[in-house]
Amino acid sequence: MTENVGINIEEAIELRIVNKLTYKQIAAYFNVTPQAVHKALKNRISSDDLDIPSITKKRAQVLAHQHYRALTAISQDKLDKASAKDLAVITKLLYDQSRLENKQSTTNTAVSFARIVEQSINKDGF
Repeated sequence: MTENVGINIEEAIELRIVNKLTYKQIAAYFNVTPQAVHKALKNRISSDDLDIPSITKKRAQVLAHQHYRALTAISQDKLDKASAKDLAVITKLLYDQSRLENKQSTTNTAVSFARIVEQSINKDGF
């Protein structure tokens, strides 16, 4: 039996966190039971996610939470398998996205600036 039949997880999370809908309201939206919604969202969002006032802060916290979950999911067993590469990729993507959400750089701008200065000095012969 397929899990979460009839429930769009991303949309359900948004309805719960952003729109602050109850499981019963989300269930009515997707025409499923509140228990099905609870099961679908269990371990995907925390009660802390529901208390965040702005969408930007909410997305950053959710991304940070997913980043943590991806990091903690990496075990020696998974490192020994190819799927660990996928976990490393998602960890990097979530980390970058989290930094973007917090208006932080995802590149080393100091190195980039130093390279521009060096190129300018070499070009102009200072």
